[in-house]
Amino acid sequence: MSAPSGPGAYRRDRDREDRDDRRESTVKSRLRSRARKKARKQSKKSGFLRRKVCRFCADSSLEIDYKDAKALRLFTSEIGKMIPRRISGNCAKHQRQLAVAIKRARHIAIMPFAGHGI
Repeated sequence: MSAPSGPGAYRRDRDREDRDDRRESTVKSRLRSRARKKARKQSKKSGFLRRKVCRFCADSSLEIDYKDAKALRLFTSEIGKMIPRRISGNCAKHQRQLAVAIKRARHIAIMPFAGHGI
């Protein structure tokens, strides 16, 4: 059998080589992703993360009040941003109430909009 000839033969061979190169890179990327996945699994096994409990659900005597700036400070960062639910451990209901209370306290100047450094 003779080699293919004609005006498009060279281009077809080059395209075939490019496709082969792409296949190798995808195999390599798959191996990398497997290695990353395995590393994540091992890091998860090493430490036990305790599930956070909403302190307002656990202790019914605690109330969210916009006038209590000391209690609301626990749920804001040094910069003045509200701490998200996944970090603070609050349930959705109490996180919404906290957000409203912090916004009210800021509006009537009980709490600052920005942190102390600004």
